[in-house]
Amino acid sequence: MIRIRPVKTIDEFLACEDIQKQVWHFDDREIVPKNELIAIQLSGGIVLGAFAGGRMVGFTFGLPGVHRGKVYLSSRMLAVLPDVRNQGVGHDLKLAQRAHALRMGFPLVTWTFDPLQSLNAYLNIEKLGVIIRDYRVNLYGTMTSPMSRGLDTDRFVPEWWIGSRRVREVLAGRRPKLEPARVLGHAGWAPANGTRVEGGVRMAGPARTGLRERHVLVEIPGDIHAVRSRRLDVARRWRAETRRAFRHYLGRGYVVTRFASGSVDGERRSFYV
Repeated sequence: MIRIRPVKTIDEFLACEDIQKQVWHFDDREIVPKNELIAIQLSGGIVLGAFAGGRMVGFTFGLPGVHRGKVYLSSRMLAVLPDVRNQGVGHDLKLAQRAHALRMGFPLVTWTFDPLQSLNAYLNIEKLGVIIRDYRVNLYGTMTSPMSRGLDTDRFVPEWWIGSRRVREVLAGRRPKLEPARVLGHAGWAPANGTRVEGGVRMAGPARTGLRERHVLVEIPGDIHAVRSRRLDVARRWRAETRRAFRHYLGRGYVVTRFASGSVDGERRSFYV
């Protein structure tokens, strides 16, 4: 059984450092150290650990932010050890973070994630209920993690309005899953990037920036890590063409509100709406 609570002891803060190394394989210069995590906890932030027995298996932390005079919680990291992934620990950490943020009076939680990461997109949009209006190009520059190596660190900045009706309905499971076959066949839902399969790898086509439909689809790889391991040039093309599509349509006032991911003719395909 997983128990989630605030991180308390020096050893627990040190365990947060160890988890960062195990999950992202960062060099020491990119690790958020215990001293900073302790300072964040003392300064109105939230550092939560997920524990299986006496072992920390995941953590998340956030710190207060201010934008145009409005306070929010900037959720900086969420990490779960590889041997307990796909068991809902990350989801449970976000729900615990939400509960603490609501008690502390934060209406909004934000963080960053790679737009090409389909599992993160599904968690954030379909299971937590975020919306996305902000795309940042190469936000962190070059990073030492193998998960980022070879690609620009473009990031979404999602908005999680934790007390909103939308989020409450998503968390209550009152929104049906959106299947890729449905969005591809939906009249008036236009693909902003054509794709094709070549040599067993799905390739990114050029972004289409002249669409005027109410709903626009942007496809990403079902597994960007697999693409990058086989063809880094293809992964970089995905980055460039999706960047162009997202920057164009978000700049015109479109908002990412849904994410469809699943099997189409035996292949996993993923689409932002």
